[in-house]
Amino acid sequence: MSVLARLHPLTFCKPSLSIPHFRSRGLASSIAKFSRPAMLTPRILGAVPIVPVSSIKDSLTWYEKLGFVPRTDEDGDADNYALLTLGPVELHLRQVNSSEKLDAEANANGVYVRVEGLDALHDEFKGKGLSSLKGVQDTQWGMREFALSDPDGTLLRFGQIKTSS
Repeated sequence: MSVLARLHPLTFCKPSLSIPHFRSRGLASSIAKFSRPAMLTPRILGAVPIVPVSSIKDSLTWYEKLGFVPRTDEDGDADNYALLTLGPVELHLRQVNSSEKLDAEANANGVYVRVEGLDALHDEFKGKGLSSLKGVQDTQWGMREFALSDPDGTLLRFGQIKTSS
């Protein structure tokens, strides 16, 4: 049985044998028991932040400096939207139009990326001369983190669970 048939079994019934047909004969509840689709258990697979940017080209250059790799999307709009990956992390960039001009100082957007080897990653970023890069800090909530902002002011925070030493 196809997936569509499992999800919508009555779509594949003859019109004369639809639920209204059985309802008129008092059999709707009986047939409904046998025609319910096999339900798949929902599973969250991840989240993908969509980051507003003022220039796709400039933002791609900046994110590539961090190690993000652009994914090609032949059906997409490369001038206004980009998909990037950094290991298992996926990030989308969306160019805003001129009436939505971003203010880097007032931008409240942010992305949190959990990592292992935080200090080594910070050292790698430091070697790339990223002016917005902040130092590594241990937090009260048990994380070790550092942050930086993209050219449009979106906060990127990288963190790992603090280990006791």
